[in-house]
Amino acid sequence: MANWRLSSPANGSNSNAPISRAAAEQAEFTAFLNDVVKVAYEDISARVSEQGRTSTIHMAVSGCSLTISNNGVDEIYYHIYRYALPNRIFPYVEVKFKERGSRNLRVSRTGSPLLDFNKSNITIKEITKEHVIASFDRYYNDVLSAMAEAQASEAAEREEYSYDKKAEQE
Repeated sequence: MANWRLSSPANGSNSNAPISRAAAEQAEFTAFLNDVVKVAYEDISARVSEQGRTSTIHMAVSGCSLTISNNGVDEIYYHIYRYALPNRIFPYVEVKFKERGSRNLRVSRTGSPLLDFNKSNITIKEITKEHVIASFDRYYNDVLSAMAEAQASEAAEREEYSYDKKAEQE
């Protein structure tokens, strides 16, 4: 009889054994992150750098994140992570942004799907970089609008305060 230790792989795995569902899903998600999400983030990064902003892409096994900063202040953190359904995996989005005057990031939306998979029976293999860019743009426009509203409100308060001071002096 042959020595069983010499015939088995060094890492203890059986090369003839089928890969598990979890391993197959992780491989599919990793390919999605590399082929779709990272490419979309690179396109977004190029676009925002033209507007004087900086971006940071962080890849991990669990997901991929993009942080956009303006003058050293983080404007938005956009993270795509994996959500498992019984019959497929689906990318979900977590968005954080810094409120004006706050030191902490406030979670704006968390756990929202990248696409509305209830309306369409789309799989992760059918999601394109355009889907990712459109989702990011929706959130980023919301953040920029909220920041503009906060700045307008602060400017109005400053104007009202200075008007009150002028009225007291007269």
